[in-house]
Amino acid sequence: QRHKILTMKLHHIFTFIFICSLVPLCLSLSQDEMIKSIIKLKSESFAGSKIPLDFFVMSQCPEAKWCEGLYDPIIRKLSNITTMNLHYIGNNSYPSGSLCFHGNNECDGNRQQLCAKLLNPTNFKWWDFVLCQNEDQSKIPSNGQSCAEKLGLNWKSINRCASGPLGNSLLKQSFAYCQEKKVRTSCTMWIGNQFFCSKDKTWSKCKAHEEPEIIKYICDSAKKNFPQLPSACPTN
Repeated sequence: QRHKILTMKLHHIFTFIFICSLVPLCLSLSQDEMIKSIIKLKSESFAGSKIPLDFFVMSQCPEAKWCEGLYDPIIRKLSNITTMNLHYIGNNSYPSGSLCFHGNNECDGNRQQLCAKLLNPTNFKWWDFVLCQNEDQSKIPSNGQSCAEKLGLNWKSINRCASGPLGNSLLKQSFAYCQEKKVRTSCTMWIGNQFFCSKDKTWSKCKAHEEPEIIKYICDSAKKNFPQLPSACPTN
């Protein structure tokens, strides 16, 4: 019941922020605080329920593409017991604004992906949008429109968010979250709010890096919250 109430609150916040993105005066009131509240509420809403899968990435990073591709079937098989989050690594202290490792195009791609999720938080279409852009990372962010249209997403809304102050705030808070967690490597995976693995050309400190082992780890973590596990979970 608590999870349902918090999920409803989260939906209302998403709706409120999107409406505010159309009204500059409203958006300028407490934008950063609203984004911080979203991050906090998302964490609270899944506490004691679904297992959070957190990926710390860069939208044009080849390792991010590889990790997201590896975990795609896992996420789909275990969607009833997991929730998926992407966090983007970068620098907020750059004199002229946000700094991304692969340049300004990557920052734009990060914003597009953050906005795609913000506007489509309860289905896989935002995730499919990320995978679509991954098909040719060199074309990020220019492939945003074609990917959105291919998936039936509202490109005008995504682009309005990504190119405006809301997109900047989402990226700023995403950078801050990575810095708070002291994550600097793309791709780094956390499962259940704990470090699970990182990959930068080679695996590092991984608890598992093959699909069956990862599924077993997630299923074992979910047992106490879900008496009925998905069919993909091992029975022993």
